[in-house]
Amino acid sequence: RRRFAATGNTYQGSVLGMPFLATIEPANLRAIFTRIDDFSKSGRRIDWWPMLQGGILVADGHEWKTARGLLQPAFSRSKLARLDELEHHAQELIGKIPRDGGTVELQSLFLQFTFDAGLGLIVGQKHDQVSEFEKGEQTKLGKNMALALFEAGRRSKVGMLRLLDPVDKEKKVEEQKGGGEDGDEKEYIFFEELVHVTTDRIQLRWELSTAMAGARDTTGGLLAHIFWELARRPDVWAKLQADVDGLGLGEDKKPSYDDLKLGLVYLKAILNESLRMYPNIGITFRWAARDTTLPTGGGPDGKSPCFVPRGRRIITSFNALHHRKDLWGDDADEFRPERWLEELSQTQREEGTGRQKRFKLKSVPNWTYLPFGAGPRICPGQHFAMVEAQYLIVRIMQTFRRIECRDDRPYAEEAGIPITVKHGTLV
Repeated sequence: RRRFAATGNTYQGSVLGMPFLATIEPANLRAIFTRIDDFSKSGRRIDWWPMLQGGILVADGHEWKTARGLLQPAFSRSKLARLDELEHHAQELIGKIPRDGGTVELQSLFLQFTFDAGLGLIVGQKHDQVSEFEKGEQTKLGKNMALALFEAGRRSKVGMLRLLDPVDKEKKVEEQKGGGEDGDEKEYIFFEELVHVTTDRIQLRWELSTAMAGARDTTGGLLAHIFWELARRPDVWAKLQADVDGLGLGEDKKPSYDDLKLGLVYLKAILNESLRMYPNIGITFRWAARDTTLPTGGGPDGKSPCFVPRGRRIITSFNALHHRKDLWGDDADEFRPERWLEELSQTQREEGTGRQKRFKLKSVPNWTYLPFGAGPRICPGQHFAMVEAQYLIVRIMQTFRRIECRDDRPYAEEAGIPITVKHGTLV
């Protein structure tokens, strides 16, 4: 952010003799994220990131289209509306929060919650199908997921595959039996469809690792940052409590998919503001697949088209983009959910859905807010992430009426995938 502030919204430089172009101009971002034949991700396949070398996050061309086509149905609206599995994992997490006022570190609980929920979505695992031993192994893998993504040692090569071995065998047995009872509608499971495309264990590792990293890490990081802020902002907590109470569910009734979709405007504003302030992915990379241009950033005034030679690395920073004061105002560095709210007119309230709402979410200019990326490669799981986060937050707010900060240290980020709170979320 400081470098962009000092040099402008598009600049060029080099690291260890390797030239790069960095930009946070919305017009350039639109070109980078929509012209996928010009701007590639394949330059990212580097030896020290073995778990992700062939997954959807770094694939291009036919390989990416195949992986995307397989993964997309796993996040269908019909699957998002099935909240029973989320309820089980939510209650498991809530049960670990002490009722005697003791301190709890929430970030690790959130990451485990999203890992467990992700397994159900990606490999079709239900909570009542897991033995105590397998659950223990699953917990260890969830805790060490970040390490596994960055190391090529025994854990990263064996851990994910060991977990998936019994899943693989079970799926093959089911296929041999014909896939269930006659007339049953077959549930779409990403892993089942993946083994129809490839049985190569290395490719399976790549695809499942990237899918699980996305399912676990991004939503876990989002929840950790939200509760880090809530613990320090009693005013925001009170407004959120009123928003949840407005659903009329009391302390025990589970929220429905419609509750999450049609209500909770202030909660959605909190989610948006957290993703603006603390984007899960701070920076992202592309490589020019051929000689090309960007709409702006060139010439003496920096407003002319900018030539980008083939092979040039391009860096974009969502963190810097989301903190631009010319786009977000002088308070861009402050956590203020209200920036996302727009008051409804009396006519709009009367024409509403029947739910009493004073506000709606405010739209922002295109290409200024990119928490899930954009263009053809936008995160396929973004809607699931928001449903998952909303559901857990509502269940926590139904259970606990107050929150207290137990850590007076200033915010510090832990760089990684995703960006997390360095010292955890202590409440």
